[in-house]
Amino acid sequence: MDIPKKVTDKAKDLIDVYGNRIKFIGEYEKKDTYQFKFPQNERTGFPYIYLYDKRTEIVEEITGIKALKIMRCVENCKQ
Repeated sequence: MDIPKKVTDKAKDLIDVYGNRIKFIGEYEKKDTYQFKFPQNERTGFPYIYLYDKRTEIVEEITGIKALKIMRCVENCKQ
């Protein structure tokens, strides 16, 4: 799946440092959900999640506890 340019634009600062490491992880509340995957040896805090609304092309960047909740929900919805 191609990553929308609006998502990569939103994650530009991370991409500049670590490269384009954005992965599609599923759907959350009718929005495509992407996660920035840090390299394994990086010590990072919370994950960065990007919610992309295909209809409006709006991208919301989420981190913190809410990002963990979204990841858990997306993972449970896959089953």
